[in-house]
Amino acid sequence: MKDDKMKIKWRSVLIVAVLFAIVLFFACAVRMPDLTLLQGRDGNDVWLDESGLPYFLDPDSAYYVRISKEIAETGQYGTSDPKTGQVIDTLQYAPEGTSLKGKNMLPETAAFIWKIMSVFSKVDIQFVDLYFVFFFMLLTIPVAWILTQKAYLAVSGDKKGGAFFAGAVGALLVTCAPAFVSRTLVGIFDTDMVHSFFVLLLMLLMAEIMLQTSLKKGILLAICFGVTALLYKAYWTYSALVFVVLAAAGGGVYVLSRLIMPPSKTNGAALTKPTGRFRQWLGAVPVQIYLAIVVLAGIFVATPFGRPMLTSLLGKVFGYATTDENEISGNNTIVELMAPDFGPEKFYNWFLPDVSDKSTTIVNGVGGLLILIFALASMGYIIFRVAKMRKEGKDTNRVMVYLSVIGTWLIVCFFMTKVGLRMVQFFAFPCAVLVGILAGVLFNKYITNKENISRKKMARNVVLNIAICAAVVLALIGSFLWGREIRSMMSDSLADSMEWVKENAETEDAVVLSWWDYGYYYELESEHPTLWDGGTGTAMRLNIVGRILSTDDPRLCYSLIKMISTSGDKPVDMLTDKLGKAEGFNALYKVVVMDKDDSIRALTDEYGFGGDEAAELEALLHPSEPREVYLVMYETMADQLGVFEYYGNWDYDGENIAPVKTVYTSLPDGSSDMNSTDMEAKEFFEKRTKEMLWRLYISDDTIKKSEVSDSEDDENYADEPAFKKVFEEDDGYVCFMIWKLSW
Repeated sequence: MKDDKMKIKWRSVLIVAVLFAIVLFFACAVRMPDLTLLQGRDGNDVWLDESGLPYFLDPDSAYYVRISKEIAETGQYGTSDPKTGQVIDTLQYAPEGTSLKGKNMLPETAAFIWKIMSVFSKVDIQFVDLYFVFFFMLLTIPVAWILTQKAYLAVSGDKKGGAFFAGAVGALLVTCAPAFVSRTLVGIFDTDMVHSFFVLLLMLLMAEIMLQTSLKKGILLAICFGVTALLYKAYWTYSALVFVVLAAAGGGVYVLSRLIMPPSKTNGAALTKPTGRFRQWLGAVPVQIYLAIVVLAGIFVATPFGRPMLTSLLGKVFGYATTDENEISGNNTIVELMAPDFGPEKFYNWFLPDVSDKSTTIVNGVGGLLILIFALASMGYIIFRVAKMRKEGKDTNRVMVYLSVIGTWLIVCFFMTKVGLRMVQFFAFPCAVLVGILAGVLFNKYITNKENISRKKMARNVVLNIAICAAVVLALIGSFLWGREIRSMMSDSLADSMEWVKENAETEDAVVLSWWDYGYYYELESEHPTLWDGGTGTAMRLNIVGRILSTDDPRLCYSLIKMISTSGDKPVDMLTDKLGKAEGFNALYKVVVMDKDDSIRALTDEYGFGGDEAAELEALLHPSEPREVYLVMYETMADQLGVFEYYGNWDYDGENIAPVKTVYTSLPDGSSDMNSTDMEAKEFFEKRTKEMLWRLYISDDTIKKSEVSDSEDDENYADEPAFKKVFEEDDGYVCFMIWKLSW
């Protein structure tokens, strides 16, 4: 008898190990881009850097790569400001830099793992960053497995083979959900990889708290929940608290359900009297712990430390909707913040991600229509089980816990997808868990009852099991396609252009100016500050850089670059604080092209600045010792000309209508993509042949100093170039061009 139990135990361990290995294999395999497909148009491989490693897939990863390198090499990140004592990042948001109030633990964890690996073998920190996503997959699989298995056991009451199958399917679909895979491929070193682990762990802990009858264990789990919440915030932002609240909301739904619809059996006695019901509800351990958590959270939010955190959180979550419609916002240019469609236009793409245009929908993101159907069917089955168990007088406590937590999670995350495309992955997680539960139920019915049921029911179970397997396979195919179709934004010409700046810049504080897309990468590879990047896109920089690129006045372009790269935000702040945004920017564009005497006269006579204040402002508008500036242009910027014009000509008092024709896919008004060979597109760009972007990149025009300054007294000076091309390279994928400004 003892030997039989040992055999069963080891057989179970072997089954779990094999299934875990299968899940891990697919979770890793779908995240490996096919580098053999990533070739330049001329046949040369432009996707490997000098060390032989693939380029990262997107510029955002470069930010965390840079931090991890600094931590690994120096043990710290950032530079201490001698005046304020604050630690700042001097490469971001030139010339001010950015404060490092809160650190993200992602690069710190990568640096820690790199140090451990370095003990055994020599490895580059960039190698760790490149494949770091596998670390979180290792953590996510057991959490997803345990959550799905526990939910399945609560729903079915089974303790046989179905539990293993449920856990494996749930973990597989969580880690391989297309919306999640698309943001966690090898070569993406960003915070998306942490979401599955922390969100699932929060849900699991909340469910376990609600199931406790021991106050000590409940308090211990509540502490674990709090620690997990703090760690999640440390790996992401204050926005992580949204999912902490979501997990707590699921617990709250269960707590209320105990009062409104108490368990059929509680310690052998049904709750019938309203007064007794309330007293017994209040005396339940989960209710006491939950109320304590709510009170502590309320006290925390009321403290001076908690209030700014809450304000920041609400601003991040609801800021897009509450912003004044005349207020310029860079979030409109980010594809991930655009609300996805429910399903694609083509029917067959309802079963796979629409990888042809790198866009996805809610249906595609969860793994296809079958996954969504089975997830909803699973939710319906759980509700049916609760109703049936209550009718039979059975204890529904465990089922109600998971119904409350997972049901709240599913519903809220569906509505959260309206916040942006990036939120689809959070909706995919509860769908995956629900499909895992249903898979376990169907598998168990087929295995345990196949000898005692009719052929008709047997056929039904077989068909449903095959359908579940088909849904999982289609989801995996979709995720594989994401990995095989992805194209890196990095290439040799980009790397070489930043290497040129690194080796040839004459001053340490030389500034790189461009649109924000590649900002993080410029900072990493050139080791020089940028005017802005993906994390520092203020309204002011959107307006000014948009005007720099789209204006047809070379003098305005030249003067704005000189001012913003050296004086930063201060002159703009002085103007807008006194005059308001609309008049302040109008005054800026008028005064910045004047000479010293005329600008002071305009500031005092027309705009009401005092003498000393006007002199201070004039010195900022026309700095006597401007920084060294490199203007970076690249091929796809020509496609964004309409967007530069849109932001550069922003009218804070009127309507800001997006250009009708542009090839920029994430235009704020939702305009569709247009092929640049289209005649309408050509006409759109040809009307703008005098704009600076066209003159510098398309027509390769020489802009002399006579066009940007008063130089009548010195003919030789007037003939010198104001913008001098110092670098150009086309690697067959994209052409990069660098112009150095001559002061």
